[in-house]
Parts: sequence; structure tokens; C-alpha cells
Amino acid sequence: MELIPPKKQTVWRWPAVINFSLGGMGAGLYLWGLLWSWFQGELPAPFAFKVGGPLLVALGLLSLTHEAGRPLRGYNLWRHVRRSWMSREAVAAGIFMPLAVFDWLFPNPLVQGLAGLAALFFMVAQGFIPYRGRAVTAWYVPHVPVMFVTSGPMTGFGLVTLLAAAGGFAVPAWLWWAGVLFVLVNAGVWLHYLQRPDEEFQRAVAALRQPAAMLWVMGVGHALPFVLLVVAGATGASAGPGRLLALVAGLALLVAGTLQKAYLILEAGYLRAITFGPVRPPRRRSHASAG
Repeated sequence: MELIPPKKQTVWRWPAVINFSLGGMGAGLYLWGLLWSWFQGELPAPFAFKVGGPLLVALGLLSLTHEAGRPLRGYNLWRHVRRSWMSREAVAAGIFMPLAVFDWLFPNPLVQGLAGLAALFFMVAQGFIPYRGRAVTAWYVPHVPVMFVTSGPMTGFGLVTLLAAAGGFAVPAWLWWAGVLFVLVNAGVWLHYLQRPDEEFQRAVAALRQPAAMLWVMGVGHALPFVLLVVAGATGASAGPGRLLALVAGLALLVAGTLQKAYLILEAGYLRAITFGPVRPPRRRSHASAG
């Protein structure tokens, strides 16, 4: 018997969505730039890749101060690293941001490697923050951390295509198709996530399965950019029509990542119902067992 029906959580709102969206974009952008510099040579826009990433992460974390109420007590996050994924997110960001900026000023392979690891762990930590919310049906699902870890590179690649379209430079073919692959992987994770058979879970994600939500997330956010990226990659994305296709695809990928976080936090954030089952009388012990 259901005593208290599921109800939406009200603690996390748009500031959390902004943090998760900008954080993934920023970390993903830096990682793509890191791979580019390691395997292709000098970056065409080092400031955008190396400083733009930590700047987006900082803006995302800054948005949380509006929701936290007492931003000056944010230092407490650093005191609970052993048990809190929020603290681990803060520590990862605190390592990533200065190292990424230092990498821009004084490029160094060791600094780049440490900054890249911190960026990757930052995305993992962001994914585990909602996942550890066991009271929320749609969050306590193994798909959620995977969704965050694939969404970051996907949206970061969206920024790469925007930079390439705006700057008129060519993206290496291997990096381009790796970005396209992340679009497919993230789409697959999202669709598989929505297919979980649990009845309470399906009630929680009902809004995510509506035609409008599917159109925006899967249609505009994944299918459209996938087609545009394939065409632009085959025809050349640094000039002519391919440049316009890359621009639209990049914007669509940013929409996809943001909408995923928004739907997950704002629409699917239902606290578990409180139920009451039938009380069973205690089993009577037989004389043999009692002896």
C-alpha cells in the first residue's frame, strides 16, 4: 500500500542543471584540445581550448552559489572528500582549472596529463553526484554516471565544431569521427536508460518519454547533429556549406547535453514513494527446534 506517493525533489533546480551542463562542456573541450595537441601538433586556438574549458567549469560552479544560500561556506566541500562526490567534484575542479591555465601559459606534458586526469575525474564525479541520490528513483540507476561521462565529450565536441566553424580551421579527421562516435554512444545510453522495465522508474521518467522530449533530445539533439556531422565530415567542414553544417551541429549538441541534464534533474527528479506492506505474524517455533 502506498502511504506517500512520489513527489518531485525541490532542492536541485536550474543552477544544478547549469553546473552539470557547463562543467561537462568545459572538461570535454579541454580533453579534445589535449588529444589534438598530443597527436596532431599545435592547437589552432590554444586560448579557447585551454582557458575556455576551465572558464566554463568555473561558471558552472559559480551558478551553484545562487542555490547554496551561503556561498562563503563553500570551503566545507573540501572537508568531506572521503564520503562526498560533491567534495570530489570541487577538488577535481580545483586541480583542473589552475593546471589548465598553467598549461596555456607554459605548455608541459606532465601538467597536461594531470589536468586531463582531473578533467576526466571531474566528469565522473558529476555523474556520481545524482547517482548517489538513492531517494530519487530515476537517478539511482547505473546509466546516470555513464550518461554524464559521455555527455561531456559530446558537448565539448560541439564547442570544437563551433570553434572550427568560427575560426575557419580544419578539425583532424580522426578527432572529427571520434566526436561523431560520442554522439552515437550518448544517444544509445539515453535510449537504454529510458527502457528500464521497473514500474516506479517508468513513472518517474514518463515526461522524458513524451514525444516533445524525445523530439528535442533525440531528434534535435542527436539525430540532427549526427547527420550534419557526417555530411560535413565527408565534404569538408572548414569552408563553404560544410562550415555552416558544423555550426548548426555544434549548437544542436550543446542543446542535447543541456536538455538531458534539465530533463533528468527537473522532470525526472521524483523521490521514491513510501509504501506499507502487509504485516506478517512471526513464525512459531516448533517444539523440536525450541529444544
